[in-house]
Amino acid sequence: MTPTPATLAAPTIITDPKVRNPLLPYQARWMADESPLKIWEKSRRIGATYVEAADVAFSRLSGRRNEDYWFSSADESAAYEFIEYVKFWCKVAGKVLESFTEQVDDGTGASGTAYCVRFPSGKRCTAMSSNPRRFRSKGGDVCADEFAFHEHASEMYKAMSPCTTWGGRLRILSSHNGEQSLFNTFVQMARRRAAGESNRGDMPFSWHRTTIQEAVEDGLVEKINEAKGTTYTRDSFLAECRAKCATEDDWLQEYMCVPSAETEAYLPYDLLNTCLARNGLCAAPTDDLAKYADDLRVFAAGTTAVYAGCDIGRTNDRFVLWTIARFGGTWSTAALLRWQNHRFSAMEAAIAATMNFRGEGNERVRRICIDRTGLGMQLAEQACEKFRGRAEGVHFGNETKAVMAPRVLVQFQEGTIRIPDDRLLKDDLHSLRKTMTSSGNVRYAGERGANGHADHFWALALALEAADKPVAQGSRVTIVGGDF
Repeated sequence: MTPTPATLAAPTIITDPKVRNPLLPYQARWMADESPLKIWEKSRRIGATYVEAADVAFSRLSGRRNEDYWFSSADESAAYEFIEYVKFWCKVAGKVLESFTEQVDDGTGASGTAYCVRFPSGKRCTAMSSNPRRFRSKGGDVCADEFAFHEHASEMYKAMSPCTTWGGRLRILSSHNGEQSLFNTFVQMARRRAAGESNRGDMPFSWHRTTIQEAVEDGLVEKINEAKGTTYTRDSFLAECRAKCATEDDWLQEYMCVPSAETEAYLPYDLLNTCLARNGLCAAPTDDLAKYADDLRVFAAGTTAVYAGCDIGRTNDRFVLWTIARFGGTWSTAALLRWQNHRFSAMEAAIAATMNFRGEGNERVRRICIDRTGLGMQLAEQACEKFRGRAEGVHFGNETKAVMAPRVLVQFQEGTIRIPDDRLLKDDLHSLRKTMTSSGNVRYAGERGANGHADHFWALALALEAADKPVAQGSRVTIVGGDF
């Protein structure tokens, strides 16, 4: 193997004189860490099991470790792949070892295949799919690969941990599988320990973390190009990985070591996807005010039930102006304008263009609700003065959100709303979380990120709020002297 410049900069871990170190820095750090208990939260496909196999092989061949080694994977194919890595590293070191398979039983009648290598010392490496019963009565070093995806993770850990009682070591490697996984619980323990803030009862994990971006910075792309003959640049490689992810949530969890909160999402992706209007059947988001106005003419045509909601943001958050139109029993996106870093004068003009809209069939926006919290106060006041009876400022307090958020959820649950198939829009709608405070109060909030701060969600909530309230009607009064 010919190492890249990034590889040459890595610490020399493999001490066999026949082998030049082929490890990238983050792999070398994992191999150099001889802590009894260590955990690695990682991106997919960065060579974590590859380097774990290298450590198994070279520590046994050198005599540094003289323990049996037990590897648990999420499925049998991963177990087979791991043992092939171990055999590969043994060949690199010039050793051809005995390899064999065994049939293993979990005690319930179910069986599976274990893949094994026996070292000159007589100690063995055994890789098999995860099943807590198969680790009973075992002893030595233990590794749980993709631990977050083990079907019975708690039972698995309970069975594996005592295997290390007589001087064994325990390794856990995994990408994330939700915030509520046992793996994420262990990661939080490890992070607290690394920060010197351990809680009572935290286990003494040594913590490693490698995102895809960090792996790329350490030379992963050059290593892939070298091995596969590809010509990726670092940017093009990351862009391709990102493009293959269906959602921002997938990207963050699979590649960026951010556990998914999908189970806590107020609007799960599966629910959002049931309300997508594809093939141009509703307006798509735009940052062009003229296009927004054209969308209003096209997608609000034929109905007088047109309402708008406006969430105000400028630098950190987005300005989102969402106009909805009702056709039969369904709300459809008639126009959707989103901006960032635009002047307040432009926002005022966008609101005015919405309220001054007149369609060919005399369609118009009956009412608009505007976020008057913080930055939006002045814009809301101006709109209320200019469009009396048709504009309202709404302050985002917990009580207000507790009324508006469920209204949005009901529309999606009942399938009575149509939204465009836009990734940023869906990710932002999905970002809202319903949580409970320590005092027992419900809280609705979206984490601020690259896609905003649930700005689209609240713009839609404001539009539905506008639709829920009657438009103020002028009254005709007759007095002496004429009609007014």
